[in-house]
Amino acid sequence: MQNTIVKEYKKVKDPVYGYISIEIEYIRNIIDTPMFQRLRRVMQTSYSPLYSSSLHNRFVHSLGVFHLGCIAANCIEESILNGDYIFADTVVEKEEIAKKLSHVFRLACLLHDVGHAPFSHTGEIYYIYYKSGKEEEVSVKRLHEKLCQLLKSESFKEDLPVESDSAAPHELMSAIVGIREFNGLIGDLECQEFFVRCITGYVYKKTGHLEDIKNCFIGMLNSKVIDVDRLDYLIRDAYTSGFATINIDYARLLNAITVKEYKDKITLAYRKDAVSVIENVVYAHDAEKKWIQNHPVVLYEAYIIKHILEHLGDELNMSEETLFSEDSLNVEGHVLNGNIKVSLMCDDDIIYLSKNVFSDELSQELFDRNRRRHPVWKSEAEYEAYIRSIGTDEEKDLFKACMDSFNASNIPAHPVPLIINESLLKKLETELVECKRQNKPIRALTRKVNACKYMDQYSRVHGMPFDYLIIPTSMFSSSFSKENLRKVLINFDGKRPKMLKEVCRLLSAERLEDTKDFYYLFYRRGEQTTEFSGKIDDVGEFCKGLIDTCLKR
Repeated sequence: MQNTIVKEYKKVKDPVYGYISIEIEYIRNIIDTPMFQRLRRVMQTSYSPLYSSSLHNRFVHSLGVFHLGCIAANCIEESILNGDYIFADTVVEKEEIAKKLSHVFRLACLLHDVGHAPFSHTGEIYYIYYKSGKEEEVSVKRLHEKLCQLLKSESFKEDLPVESDSAAPHELMSAIVGIREFNGLIGDLECQEFFVRCITGYVYKKTGHLEDIKNCFIGMLNSKVIDVDRLDYLIRDAYTSGFATINIDYARLLNAITVKEYKDKITLAYRKDAVSVIENVVYAHDAEKKWIQNHPVVLYEAYIIKHILEHLGDELNMSEETLFSEDSLNVEGHVLNGNIKVSLMCDDDIIYLSKNVFSDELSQELFDRNRRRHPVWKSEAEYEAYIRSIGTDEEKDLFKACMDSFNASNIPAHPVPLIINESLLKKLETELVECKRQNKPIRALTRKVNACKYMDQYSRVHGMPFDYLIIPTSMFSSSFSKENLRKVLINFDGKRPKMLKEVCRLLSAERLEDTKDFYYLFYRRGEQTTEFSGKIDDVGEFCKGLIDTCLKR
């Protein structure tokens, strides 16, 4: 009689889902290790300046994704075993393959953020940002090369996407760290490749039932529409922040997962009773994106943290050694500047270094909010009212180009806002004189100088410091407008699935292509001696004056 291995589980109490059951093997060999415990000290979001209770971390998020992933994996596994799909010679072999894929998928859910950088998504760009002298580069090439070296897979190398469609830097680093630290639990190189693809979202391009089934699992952890990662952060962010979004019935949604054949491919689909929850997921994502992620207070906090990370990078980086590297995440760590060791890098390391070792004036704004600048307009709606009211399309484009020019970097993925003050004005005036002397075009530079002069004059009249800052961002666009969402498959009574766009009219949401980018303008308040001094008291008047002055010929 064959012995059946009985797995032991431990229950962990989660405020969102109740008790989460986790295998003791995972607890001992993954969760209790230093690499995973590091995530307790990495904040999940940058929302705390706006919602002070939003203090959850990547550790609890990873447990939540694992919990949701287990529900999804059970449904996918059951569906493929009950379906007439040919990816093994025998029923026993089919069950073994399904269980192996489900096991690796669960590990990917648990470890999908194990290599995440400090300070949410603000820090992850420094995994792929390289600076040598005046040369700057933002590229995932080195991380892709590292994964190819680890996996030794030609198919993975061939399936790598172009740079613009690549996985997020933290996903690539998490895949690298996961393979390096936990490959013994994951399995052979084939399993390791599947693990990496689950985290990065890099689907198999080769056609076949087995590859299609693997892609179903991959899409449940990393997709552009709905996955267990997104589900957990939407539910958990709303819970911890207190930001009241629409309720997401995750159990109804995940238990509606099925696998169907559609256009000669095996793909994920949802039963018809999940449509309402899918809509709710989009509503919740849209609300968080528009009202929290794009809030000027959150963006300004990210600007300060970005400055701190840049400042620390300049102070600590030596030749090829960088603060944001695989070595910094290790238990062993590495030594920078000859005497500063960084290991298991987390938010605490950045805080300590910025407070006690390499402090500067802007870094102190992280701890003293009285020093911070304030937004002139506080929402996209106010921007539309005060700025988008410019007359002609040409004038709108000219003014936007002027504001965009207050950026010290030519790398779109790594903008560095310039501080607009007396020092910058003098520098621009000197450049203007030199351009006139050399008979170079001066119109664009003149607009920039005029904008600075207006801000200087307005500040003097209103008793404010001449100290402004422009932070670029993107205008809101509903996820209902995404083509990927339109193509989500809904299964009706076992018949041929239909795409969501065929059954849901909400997908006709308008997409404003001409307003993709905009910006917030921040200023410092002065001492308020009267009701109207020390601050911008009439935003409309200020904006009109800025626009008129900037565009005058």
